Amino acid sequence: MTEQTREMLILVDDDESSRRSLALILRRRGYHIREATSGREALDLTKSEHPDLVLLDIKLPDMSGTEVLTTLHELDPELPVVMVTAFASVETAVTALNKGAAAYILKPLDIDEVLATLDQLLEKQRLIRENQRLVLEFQEELNSRRQAEAERDLLVTAVESAGESIIVADTTGAVRYVNPAFVSTTGFSAFDVLGQNHLEILASPERDTVQMSRIEDKLE
Repeated sequence: MTEQTREMLILVDDDESSRRSLALILRRRGYHIREATSGREALDLTKSEHPDLVLLDIKLPDMSGTEVLTTLHELDPELPVVMVTAFASVETAVTALNKGAAAYILKPLDIDEVLATLDQLLEKQRLIRENQRLVLEFQEELNSRRQAEAERDLLVTAVESAGESIIVADTTGAVRYVNPAFVSTTGFSAFDVLGQNHLEILASPERDTVQMSRIEDKLE
């Protein structure tokens, strides 16, 4: 990690010497560190600080690390929790992992192992959050498009059913759309006018003739 790292970690360990030594190392690596000496303190800090990761000792004075782990995941299911213990056994490791621990580290701590584990988990957390951000942006864009399409459909319905003639032209004046009322009022079909200059069409002396001719055709 670099000095620009801004992730916030909570270290939970009642062994003051071990906790403070690790906190010092991690602060030098650029992490923001909060320290807790009990499970209750860890839970309170998690609620108030919203950490990016928790390093949790499995043996605490007020409750077990696995109990704290369970409650942490109730507070934030996506929060990575690394269990730390000097009481190594397959059973405790499996229990912690089954309860949702992101990793399992043994005491005495190998600092290189700790840093590598943190790098891996926090990078994964960054990717998850970036993916969540992209999904949210996509959903917002999709909702915006759906709203725009709904508004367009309402506009099209209003224009199609309007009793007044409506003609739509682009910036060059070329006709791109005429509504049914325009066709019935002017006598021009959409085929007659699409692509033509709208001013020339509206000023055409043939308009009334064409309209009358088509009315007569319908009467025959």
